[in-house]
Amino acid sequence: MISRLGRATVAAAAVSAALSLPACGGGSWSLPAPQVASQHAPSNQAQLIPAASCQTTSCMYVTDRNVNEVVVLAETAHGNVAPVQTISGTKTGLNSPVGLSVDSSGMTHVANFNLNSVTVYAAGAHGNVKPTQTITGSHTGLNGPDEVALDAGGKSYVSNWSINAVTVYAAGANGDVKPLHTISGSNTGLSGPVGMTLDASGKLYVANLNANSVTVFAAGANGNVAPIRTLTGSNTQLSGSGGVALDASLKIYVSNYNNNSVTVYAAGASGNVAPIRTISGTKTGLTYPTEVTLDTSGQIYVSNRDANSVTVFAAKAHGNVAPIRTISGSKTKLNSPAGIALH
Repeated sequence: MISRLGRATVAAAAVSAALSLPACGGGSWSLPAPQVASQHAPSNQAQLIPAASCQTTSCMYVTDRNVNEVVVLAETAHGNVAPVQTISGTKTGLNSPVGLSVDSSGMTHVANFNLNSVTVYAAGAHGNVKPTQTITGSHTGLNGPDEVALDAGGKSYVSNWSINAVTVYAAGANGDVKPLHTISGSNTGLSGPVGMTLDASGKLYVANLNANSVTVFAAGANGNVAPIRTLTGSNTQLSGSGGVALDASLKIYVSNYNNNSVTVYAAGASGNVAPIRTISGTKTGLTYPTEVTLDTSGQIYVSNRDANSVTVFAAKAHGNVAPIRTISGSKTKLNSPAGIALH
């Protein structure tokens, strides 16, 4: 098995090995040799927040796993544009950052796959800054954390790819703390859990990379519990399902690595059901789509790992359609983008 970003927690000697790995759900596919995570050369001091910061405008937050950064762009960004903020440097604690979420106060929560940690940054954080909170240690149960999602009360839900579990932490959790809840076990259907989201009622939606499925759990689920719904089967067209998001009507959006698509399902969909819409084809620019999210108008934002891009599609986009915007180029600093969030 591989993680959704081709990041196995292995010794350095194994990192240099050529990868030709079994695909999730059958067949095979090859990854480029993974890059050793490195840092850009940020200042040793925290930089001042730029004037056009996310304190005054809506922003798009993207993790760059290869260079241990969080790149922050204007939500309306298009083309080869520079970030308005960047969190990067040795003080940040970022190490193979994958999924992220931004809370209502603008604090950024990041899952660090290689360090088994979740780091949290102050609103407007920019430069080589220390996190305000770090969840890490043997009591946390973190093992290959891949995504962090937040509920309305500020609790943190973390998918742990390496152990097929979701761990849940109290709002403001810091240090080597035990989870409040852990969803884990043979009844859960979790298999390589990666992307997650919650609806307003607290139900948890999890994309399972290894099972080509989306499992939905009741609010407050804990232990070896069965999901209340599961999307799975050949009709779903799920293939390497990595990111999951909901729109205002609770339709389900899933990014699929293996077939370069975004599939959309009716609210409440369950079982082996066909998508109601699919974004796929050469015009889309989807290239190993890693995460998906939506803005308040229903536009669809997708991070593309192998294209170093974010593609934005019109609400209700369907078929082999071109994005309405593409963020890509050297100025953007996008380098193997993984998680994406809007705030």
